[in-house]
Order: sequence, then structure tokens, then C-alpha cells
Amino acid sequence: MGDIMNKNVLIKVKGIQGSLVEDDAIEMITTGQYFEKNGKTYIKYEDTALDEDVVTSTTIKIDAAQVSVLRFGATNTQLIFEKNQEHFTPYETPFGVFEIFLRTTDIQFHREIDKVTLNVAYNIEVNHTGAIASNFQVEVTNQM
Repeated sequence: MGDIMNKNVLIKVKGIQGSLVEDDAIEMITTGQYFEKNGKTYIKYEDTALDEDVVTSTTIKIDAAQVSVLRFGATNTQLIFEKNQEHFTPYETPFGVFEIFLRTTDIQFHREIDKVTLNVAYNIEVNHTGAIASNFQVEVTNQM
């Protein structure tokens, strides 16, 4: 399979597409880019799960202490996951803006020659309705 640095890759995403306020673990498989720059790892892909007519560009940035998820399109937001830290984010959706509080409990990032996996566990609270334990996984492999 070879090294996946700076490649067009296959990306399997579970639990982050669509709206984070829904508790359905949808799995999406798409293609995108994987690269490393200035000591950070980037995973980029386009997502139509929120609105089939509008492409949402998603960038996941991973560095030593935190994971950022930036989304532009049907939704515009930046989510920051940092272990044992709480972050507030206004989360813009086609249904309105939600107040999101994220408290990250664990981040696992593994890079192998032909596969990269990211697992983030967090508690999410939407519009002060009580925290819900949640997580998302991203798996990056070479396209066949």
C-alpha cells in the first residue's frame, strides 16, 4: 500500500457528519486528502450529509494537544477538542444556531505506514440540555 503522506486517500468517518446533535452513528466513506505540515496532520474531505445540495468542506487538524474540526458550507463552524478542556462553540446549521459545549475526555491518534486512525471521546452539551457522552472516529487509508 505504501506511505500515505501527502496523498489522495480513502476516509471513513463515523459519528461526526451531519449534525452533532443527532445521536446516530452514521458512517460515511469518502475520498479526500491527507498531509502533514508544520508538525500538524491534516485530513480534508467534502461532506453532503447535512444538505445534499450544498457541499460542506471539512478539515480535521491534529496536533500534539488538540484536534480541530473546521466545516464550511451547509454549516460553518470550528469545533475544538482538547483533552480535559471545555470549549464553547456556536454551531451553525440549516436549522439555526446551537450553543455547543465540548469537554474532551480522550484523544487517540495512531499513524502507521498505510493507515491513520483518530478516535476522540467527548461530552457534548447542546443549548444547556445536559451533557451526552459521544465520540467520533476517522480512519484514513490509501485508495485501492
